[in-house]
Amino acid sequence: MSGEANITNVRKEDKEFIRIVTGLAPDKMALIKGIVIGLQLQDKQLTQAAQTT
Repeated sequence: MSGEANITNVRKEDKEFIRIVTGLAPDKMALIKGIVIGLQLQDKQLTQAAQTT
C-alpha cells in the first residue's frame, strides 16, 4: 500500500440516509433487512434466469 489512499467520497444525501437508518427502532430495522434480502433474492433469480436462456 505504498502511497495508496483509502478514501471514499460520501454524498450528503447518503450521509443523511445512513443517519436515518441507524436511528431506526429494532423492529423497523428488521423490516428493512427483510426487504433488502428479498430484493437480493429477486435479483439473484433474475440473473440465474437470464443465464439459462
